[in-house]
Amino acid sequence: MTREEFITQIRQGLTGKVPATTVEDQVNYYTEYIITKVRMGETEEAVIGTLGNPRLLCRTIVEANRHAEGATYASSEDAAYVEVEEEKFSLASFGTKLLRWYLNLPAVVHKVVRTAAMILGLFLAFQVAKVVFPVLLFIWLIWIVFSLFRNLGN
Repeated sequence: MTREEFITQIRQGLTGKVPATTVEDQVNYYTEYIITKVRMGETEEAVIGTLGNPRLLCRTIVEANRHAEGATYASSEDAAYVEVEEEKFSLASFGTKLLRWYLNLPAVVHKVVRTAAMILGLFLAFQVAKVVFPVLLFIWLIWIVFSLFRNLGN
């Protein structure tokens, strides 16, 4: 998605649901944000990817605006736009949401998470080895002693 498409979707999603000044403020904010990130070396697609779905952003902005104004939902059309169907909690849906959230994070965060996971894995492996190694050593020594006594009997 291009910057123009993203901004158009933001404008369309907010028009009629929040004051015109709020629409323009949000359009200006996201336009400047994308331009700034591109100037910092990121690609336009990557920046827009980290922002997420413009429809969800609009929903959040509309809801925050209504909360700030203390408004209630006047029409069923507005209520349908803002209300989200309740989902039953399941581990699969939670895992999917967590994976989507993780995949939308910047690449540097992925590297940090992978590094932390590797360090944690090594730490746990050494902790397990501290317990398992003496047990295996003890079993090996018993086996040697048993073998020696068995050979003496022959």
